[in-house]
Amino acid sequence: MKIVILSILATTLLLAEVNSEQKASLAERGSQFYKFNDLNTTDEKPEENQKKTTNQKKDISATLEELLTVAKEQRDIQKKIYELLAEEINPTPQTITVNGKECIENSSAECFKMPLTNDAKKIPVLKAMLVNPTPETAKDYLQWQAKYLTTGPFKVGRSFQYAMNTYGEEAYPMNINRSSVNTNTDELNTKRKEHVQKLLNDRYSNGFLGLYIFLGSKSLDQFSVSEISKITQGIKSKKAITFLFASNADKDSFFKNLESSKDKETFKEVSLLIKAEAFKANNIYMTPTYMAVSNMKDSSKKQAVAIGRVSEDELNAKMYEWLEQESIVKRGELSDHKVWNSNINQGNNK
Repeated sequence: MKIVILSILATTLLLAEVNSEQKASLAERGSQFYKFNDLNTTDEKPEENQKKTTNQKKDISATLEELLTVAKEQRDIQKKIYELLAEEINPTPQTITVNGKECIENSSAECFKMPLTNDAKKIPVLKAMLVNPTPETAKDYLQWQAKYLTTGPFKVGRSFQYAMNTYGEEAYPMNINRSSVNTNTDELNTKRKEHVQKLLNDRYSNGFLGLYIFLGSKSLDQFSVSEISKITQGIKSKKAITFLFASNADKDSFFKNLESSKDKETFKEVSLLIKAEAFKANNIYMTPTYMAVSNMKDSSKKQAVAIGRVSEDELNAKMYEWLEQESIVKRGELSDHKVWNSNINQGNNK
């Protein structure tokens, strides 16, 4: 009913537009282009007037027929769109007949109907296999899948690889790690970790980046001592590190379990802070929590980047990801060719 009303409205608007265009054309011509006989219609013969009127009616009739044809086509298209949308977004289960009885599909095991994904609805060979899984339908689908993969995703993936090999960062300025530039000694990954540590140390040293480690007296914190010690040793500027405790008891409990004198010496250079309110203010619900802190134009940004037992390499990767997230460092600084060509040697940034 709505479609019919819309069609009538469209026809009325079009007729009004045609009528206005005819009036506009007369106005645009201007009186200076008219002949006297053009304006003096009293001399026209009745036959000519009748003929003109008949032609106008024919033109209007033809226009109406054309509009009606277009309206019917639009109605059919709208019906198809409605059917497709109803099938895709209608959350109401449909009534189906199973063993001669009507029931709501998938309302029970007896009224089961295989739910199909959008891909299955669009790919008949996949739909046939899901609805009726047999060795034959599975074979047909696997044959189709092999054709699809070899002509589509495989070629696309290899084209990406070849593009990066050919154009490098020009094609993809991201922190990629390609096996084609690696060795059986995993040299690229080793250099990448060293590269990240150096980039972070540069920012730790100039006061741009800081690391807060929230600690408690729980067993997890005691087990994390070795990792925390290694993380601390890897950071050149120990002033960039702050250990935060909720109480003196938590601090004493943490350091009481230090057995290695090397760890004790390492932690002596670290700032210690007893501040219970900092735990609440930063929503610290679990310790250890590692928080990255950045001072940019006197405006501090901070984010918890890791929780629990983490290795030095894992924390460094998380810290660097945050710097990228905040656009503090440009994406692509860890691209394979920059890392591979860097002069960083193992151990020189400790």
